[in-house]
Amino acid sequence: MGSKDHAVFFREMTQLILNEMPKAGYSSILNDFVESNFFVIDGDSLLVTCLGVKSFKWGQNLHFFYLVECYLVDLMSNGGQFAIVFFKDAEYAYFDFPELLSLRIALILHLQHNTNIDVQTEFSGCLSQDWKLFLEQHYPYFLIVSEEGLSDLQTYLFNFLIIHSWGMKVNVVLSSGHESDTFRLYAHTMESTDRNQTFSKENETVIQSAYKSLIQHLEERRVLALAPHFEHLKWNDIMEEAYQTLFLLQHLWSEGSDIQRVLCVTSCSLSLRMYHRVSVHSNCLSLKEVEDFCRLRCLCVAFQLHLPLSQRACSRVMTCSWIRNSDSFLKMNKWCEHFILSNLNVFGCWNLNLNHVSDLYDEQLLKNIAFYYEFESTQEPHLTLGDSIRRDYEHLWNVVSHMVKEFNVGKSFPLRTTRSHFLRQEKSVIQ
Repeated sequence: MGSKDHAVFFREMTQLILNEMPKAGYSSILNDFVESNFFVIDGDSLLVTCLGVKSFKWGQNLHFFYLVECYLVDLMSNGGQFAIVFFKDAEYAYFDFPELLSLRIALILHLQHNTNIDVQTEFSGCLSQDWKLFLEQHYPYFLIVSEEGLSDLQTYLFNFLIIHSWGMKVNVVLSSGHESDTFRLYAHTMESTDRNQTFSKENETVIQSAYKSLIQHLEERRVLALAPHFEHLKWNDIMEEAYQTLFLLQHLWSEGSDIQRVLCVTSCSLSLRMYHRVSVHSNCLSLKEVEDFCRLRCLCVAFQLHLPLSQRACSRVMTCSWIRNSDSFLKMNKWCEHFILSNLNVFGCWNLNLNHVSDLYDEQLLKNIAFYYEFESTQEPHLTLGDSIRRDYEHLWNVVSHMVKEFNVGKSFPLRTTRSHFLRQEKSVIQ
């Protein structure tokens, strides 16, 4: 990644921050200072911090958003006034985690449409002139940043943000390790000292160069991340396909709809069309199996639309994992969700209800449905769905069928037309 000079600088930058961490003071970050009335939270640090909570299970979107809300309520209840910033360049860090790309956009949409929080998404990166101007105009007392990312590359991005903040005379508060009582919120603060400011000033040129090198490397990884799922198809080509998919649905549902239904039918139809277009290898799911998987996905969304949260919370905890072929298609589907969600801003005049953008995916519910059909059901009709759930499921699948022009995806029932399993047969699959 980059030149040898950049590799040396990455180590120097990391070492500087590591040396400062033991010196970080653990104290109240609010109420004690007049200047602390306004601060900034790095949105990706918020995301990573909540993902790292021990109780969190991947695939449980609602639990993730609950953790985010708890984190923010802790800040607001202690008098915090803040903005949350999501840098455009930060998206590059998730190309190895496609399931987090759609979660990240869902988080942004939730904060923008379902809260009164000031959410900033227009800055390309932490070294941009616009971001520098924002800091000069608002002069936040501190910036909340994570000291560790999901990968070394994301950690480097956080490091650049920390170094730049110090150079702008903005203190850094670590996003982890917060504790609160009735009157105070406590956290680790790494202050912008003369030494840190001097480091930023003396290395300004190499900081810019190293950052560009990192972003270029991440852009190259994007191509590699797409290839296993979309082969020769390019990023812009898939973005255009996603746009056309949403455009078609807008005409079908001109009066509007909700984000759960919209994402379900568009991501399923786009995934099916993309899967049909790329060559299917012998170790992958067949097209018919992918159709079955998408039926399960549509049924899962129908359940999400109607089952009370109290009932969903009592469902079995599935410990079994997806077989490799299923997991590969799930990643492709998550990429398609990302492309769909990335195009939503183009359809601003469409009446799209985003109230439940925090509940776009429930992997435990999906696994429960798949497990039932694979190991417990013996004949059709498998589940007593109830009129409302059945009607919604059939409607979702009929729309998917209408939007896939290249081939016939079949009817909504039977729900399973193939015999292969999507879940691993393990000794203990239920807690």
